[in-house]
Amino acid sequence: MQDNNNNNSSGQNINNIDWLKKVKIRSFKVKDAEECFRIRTEAFIKLFYDDMGLGGVVAAVNDYLPNKYIELAKNNPFLVAEKGNKPVGFITGRIKNEKTIEILFLYIKYSFCRQGIGSKLLNHFEKIIKEDYKEINKIIVNLPFPDHNRKFYEKKCFKKTGISSCFYSGIELDAVQLSKIIN
Repeated sequence: MQDNNNNNSSGQNINNIDWLKKVKIRSFKVKDAEECFRIRTEAFIKLFYDDMGLGGVVAAVNDYLPNKYIELAKNNPFLVAEKGNKPVGFITGRIKNEKTIEILFLYIKYSFCRQGIGSKLLNHFEKIIKEDYKEINKIIVNLPFPDHNRKFYEKKCFKKTGISSCFYSGIELDAVQLSKIIN
């Protein structure tokens, strides 16, 4: 009798693992700015509209137009996940001080969510920090809507460290701050 459930010994779907291998992680390129903007905009509309309303979504989206992605990439780690030469997700951070980096954005194109791309991006991001920013030993992330992604970060060993704020065009939102010690 043949087992046709396509799972390996760890319970992961083999088809999903093969598919995820086709997703490449690379450094941000200037040509990615427009697509990263679209991916983040889609997330705000589909995930955060009920929490923020139209004015909040517009403010948040307009705070990071494509030129800001280009500026961020000049001095901060910025990675893009691509499938078939098209961006499907991205992660970037901002160095807060000599020991800490903050994840500013980790967004996946909505139709590609829950397929392992976020984990793959975060793993590569951590690897880059460990290799290229050896003095940094802490990653933080502020979650204004923790119901949407807190469990994801907790599965990646992030722990709640307090309450913080996020600002979008003068709109202040309370946020849960999570952190992870690395190295």
